Amino acid sequence: MGLIDHSAARHIANAWLNAFNDHRADLVVEHFAEDVTATSPAIAMLRPQSGGTLRGKPEVLAFYEEGLQRVPDLQFRLVEVLTGIDQVTIVYHNQRQTLVAETLTLGPDATVRAVHVTYGPTPT
Repeated sequence: MGLIDHSAARHIANAWLNAFNDHRADLVVEHFAEDVTATSPAIAMLRPQSGGTLRGKPEVLAFYEEGLQRVPDLQFRLVEVLTGIDQVTIVYHNQRQTLVAETLTLGPDATVRAVHVTYGPTPT
């Protein structure tokens, strides 16, 4: 894919954000590769046996569905969209006002091959 165009990245970020805010995990993973990996501190906390990484679209979808059920007030507010080589980073605030960065690595066919999530401190 190479360097991701910023307008394309913003489109990806908005679709991703809308899917989460609409509580539609199926739409979040719609453009994920079947062998996608997802790494996150939330995964490590809720699925300790995973080591913080899930593998495969069905496993990631199940995790997102569970997360949306556990957090019915989940809402993400976009802060910025960053682009890189084969990557889009979506920076947002979650419903607790925690700053989050979610990096999507895209394959040659534009499907999401990997997701990496990092969190800032939760405001008190």
